[in-house]
Amino acid sequence: MVKDNFVQTFLESRLTALHNTSAPSVTNYKQKIIAFIVATVLISLLPILHIGVFYAKIWVPQKGYIDKRTCSNTCFDTIFRGSYENPGATPYKHVYFNATWQTSRIWIFTVVFILLAYESIKYLIPLMRRRKLRTSMFCLYLVNLYPHYYSWWSYFSYYNEDFYNYFKHHFMFTVTEIIATCIV
Repeated sequence: MVKDNFVQTFLESRLTALHNTSAPSVTNYKQKIIAFIVATVLISLLPILHIGVFYAKIWVPQKGYIDKRTCSNTCFDTIFRGSYENPGATPYKHVYFNATWQTSRIWIFTVVFILLAYESIKYLIPLMRRRKLRTSMFCLYLVNLYPHYYSWWSYFSYYNEDFYNYFKHHFMFTVTEIIATCIV
């Protein structure tokens, strides 16, 4: 007969207690709206701060102005545009979508990262509203936001530029970041 493992029993009881005292899923309509708004603002602000403030104003402010009226792109496959445009020199667009497996991967990574961010914020809102959010854990959560955003941006760049030298290495970092976030 196998004896109960003290460590296993202790861990199971602590994890069960933690699960039972944590925030329930968002069931209140008001909480859903608040969680959605907070997630939208946070997810929207990250690239604006990253590209619009940090890159444009601090890191590379010497970049020249692009005249959108005279700019063109000859590498756009135009499949996304249907019969409205043909390959060749196309006028300036803010975002180009080519019909490639890399674009589908970029889309999948983007959707997954946005959903994970939303779900984590949806979990935090009830804790904040009931004043059960531990400050130290929330600080760890905030510190973990940038590594996740950086990972998403790195994967976006790897697929967008067909640069896969660091992909496996970076994927290992992402897995450890996700584990750390789940623990927090």
